[in-house]
Amino acid sequence: MKYCDHSSKVKYRTLRGLKWFEIESDEFTALFKYFTNTRFISSIQLCCNFLHTGALEVYHNVRLKLLPKRTSYSLNRMIVGSMVIAIEINRNLTSNKKEFWSYSKSQKKYVRKSRVINKDYSYRKGIVQGMLDYISEGRKPRSIATMLKESLYVKRAIPKNITGLEIPKKTTLLDRSRF
Repeated sequence: MKYCDHSSKVKYRTLRGLKWFEIESDEFTALFKYFTNTRFISSIQLCCNFLHTGALEVYHNVRLKLLPKRTSYSLNRMIVGSMVIAIEINRNLTSNKKEFWSYSKSQKKYVRKSRVINKDYSYRKGIVQGMLDYISEGRKPRSIATMLKESLYVKRAIPKNITGLEIPKKTTLLDRSRF
């Protein structure tokens, strides 16, 4: 953060009427000891720049499931696939979770954990039903490029291949020997 996140009372110094710790109180001395502990200060320095990437890892796992890297896709397929993946992730953010107790060997006690039990895939039926309704009304399916307006998603022209060389013709490939 680049700015102070205090309320307006602290910013404008209108602090009268708020309750404060007395310096001589036991609560204040306990907090003072805790916050000036060198182990606490060093752990805060390590945690300041920490960013939990769990949600991003979930996104990439779903992406690998629906758009595996070993397969080549057209640009339109990648755009639509990314949209479907985003819909799936957003729909299952607040899915049903089951809580249970599990023994932790490191903590040597039982800890409460949660696990997702059922994901919601009802959005898929809605997409397919919308497509069927569209076609049953006698409308012709439009090309995906006109529906998506690629210019919104692609900011520069994408070359046919990354090398810049022309792909050899099939006949020249067949004339070559393995040995």
